[in-house]
Amino acid sequence: MSLDERTVNVGGAEALRVCPLCDKHAYSETDLLDFLKDKSSKYGRKNTCSSCHNRKVRGHGEEERAKIRKRSRNWSRANPAKVINAKLLNRYGISLSDYESMLKSQNYSCSICDKHEDELTKKLAVDHDHASGGVRGLLCVRCNLALGHFDDDVSSLTRAISYLRDHQ
Repeated sequence: MSLDERTVNVGGAEALRVCPLCDKHAYSETDLLDFLKDKSSKYGRKNTCSSCHNRKVRGHGEEERAKIRKRSRNWSRANPAKVINAKLLNRYGISLSDYESMLKSQNYSCSICDKHEDELTKKLAVDHDHASGGVRGLLCVRCNLALGHFDDDVSSLTRAISYLRDHQ
């Protein structure tokens, strides 16, 4: 008897298909829907259920994805300037040389608090207008987050300044 024509008798009911990987049984036409299609087999379905087939296919794909991730990571480590340039172009429409020009024009310091980049743990962030997408300048992470928390709203920032002055 071939695998396609294998049937199993369980508790008086004969299974039309049995997955060899997970031992899933198909006793009716509805149960057969969980098995892969195969026009050449007796019931039009393979013995392997869809879940086991998908798990098996994903397993093989994971090895290939891991190789691609490793190759990509190695390339990124070997080409950090290209990676930074691509991110800047994609996110803000500026190149790495544009970023470096802005950095130089700001004397390597945050535009708001004037902290020099040597005092910071992270590079200066590109501040941009979320409405227009236009780049405004380079800020330290704290100043950039502060503006973000105020939703770039000038009236809120003005009220915050008045509040601080009133409570000095």
